[in-house]
Amino acid sequence: MKKIISLFAMLSLLQACVAYPRTTPDKDNSRCELVTKRLRLATEESAYKVAGKIDPFSAIVSAGLLYGVTVVVSGSVVLVGNTVHFLEKQGQCDDSFLNTQLLDHIKPLLEQGGTVIEPKQPAAIPLQG
Repeated sequence: MKKIISLFAMLSLLQACVAYPRTTPDKDNSRCELVTKRLRLATEESAYKVAGKIDPFSAIVSAGLLYGVTVVVSGSVVLVGNTVHFLEKQGQCDDSFLNTQLLDHIKPLLEQGGTVIEPKQPAAIPLQG
């Protein structure tokens, strides 16, 4: 019985909320010329209103489902977007985690007279038309 009451109380507190992805400012976007933006999950009041003769329990449950669905969908968007942002940042920024680890790994080789070999750019294929 306590579980049902606590679930009912939690759903009643969430009944007017909707979650959505929101971009956050990141100083690395302009410095590293990144295309993607860092995201966070934001919550805001929704325009969800109960109209007509609906019993309060079903209204609270349906409002709780609305919040649950928006959290799952928007949370997935934020997770995928931030993963893409992280991977782009690793490839573009010189001071990213992966580039720092790679430099720490090859630093002893460079100190002993080694050189970094840059990959050759593929030759341009002429368009025929």
